Parts: sequence; structure tokens; C-alpha cells
Amino acid sequence: MTASERLKQARIKRGYPTAQAAIDAFGWKAATYFGHENGHRAFDAATAQKYASALGVEAQWLLFGDGGFEESPVERLQGSNSSGHSAHFIMRAHSMFSEARSSDVWRVTETIYGFGMLDGDVLVVDLAATPDNGDIVILNEVDSIGRARTLIRRVTPHGYLSGDPMAADAVAPLDDQRLAVLGVVVGMIRERRSAMRHA
Repeated sequence: MTASERLKQARIKRGYPTAQAAIDAFGWKAATYFGHENGHRAFDAATAQKYASALGVEAQWLLFGDGGFEESPVERLQGSNSSGHSAHFIMRAHSMFSEARSSDVWRVTETIYGFGMLDGDVLVVDLAATPDNGDIVILNEVDSIGRARTLIRRVTPHGYLSGDPMAADAVAPLDDQRLAVLGVVVGMIRERRSAMRHA
């Protein structure tokens, strides 16, 4: 896999179905980013770090395939993307929770038993709400070398609690400077799952 292919994979995994969606979200120069993603222009280490921070991967992975791609338990949905949800479904999700002043729609990408969430559940997130004790929030975490990942946690008086109490990072302090609250989960939609029947 080439660096440009890894860049495209990271963009899609982060919830941006098109290159233009990522360009718009991060304010990148369109011609430059398109050239990097389609492989017509190579990118240097500083540019790889910029993309890595935005997309939640390691710069070394983008450039050379070293390290790993940091999986996130949630991904942001925009329009129609690879998760199979249509733009109409996403608009409906927004309208079902109209009390959210500024909302966004995310999809759960792995089962989180502690929060009763299944892979594929859709979350409506209020981007303007102030988190209260007991709220479930979407967080952005940037580590000491600039790698970013998106987390989902419950706010408690003792810190941000993971949905997996056995995890190594089960509780993060509320004043942790590596964490930024992106929004508060105000609703969850679970699509009916049906078994396939074979005649």
C-alpha cells in the first residue's frame, strides 16, 4: 500500500467519505490534498504529521506503513458514506433530536457494552452542550507525539469513564489537557437488524 492509499484509507476511516469533505473540514488546499491522495504529489514528514493529527493516525504509518492505524470506537457520518447510511437517514436523525442546538451524527464502530451501544448504532451529538455528570461525550485525544483519536466516555465526578472498565485507560482525569470534548450524546438510534433467510 502506498502513502497516498494510506492517506485515503485514514480519511475514510475518520468519517470523511470524500476528499472534498476532509478538505472542507480541515481547511486544506484542495489541489495540494487531491495531489497527495491520488498519488500525483508526494508529501513530506511535516505534511504527513498534519494529516496524521487530523485523521487520527501515526505520521510514520502514513509515510511508511510503520506503526498502526488507531481504531476509533466511533466515526463521524457526513452525507452518504461507507457505513451504508443515506443522507436522508442522517437528516432524519438530526431532526429526531431537534433540541440539540448544533448537532452532528456519529456511528458506533465497535460494541461498547458499558454504554449499551452496538456496532452500527447511530449517535446524535450536541456540539454546543456543556457536559454534565452522567453524560456520554465524544472526545478528541491528542497524545504527546501528535497522534489523534476519537473516544467515547461517560462524565463522572472522578473523570471520563470508558465503556470498558477493565481497559488500561478506564478513567481519564477531567482536566486532562490531551482531551477535548467534541460534543454530548443526546440520542441513539438502532436500526432493526434482520437475519437473512435462504429458501
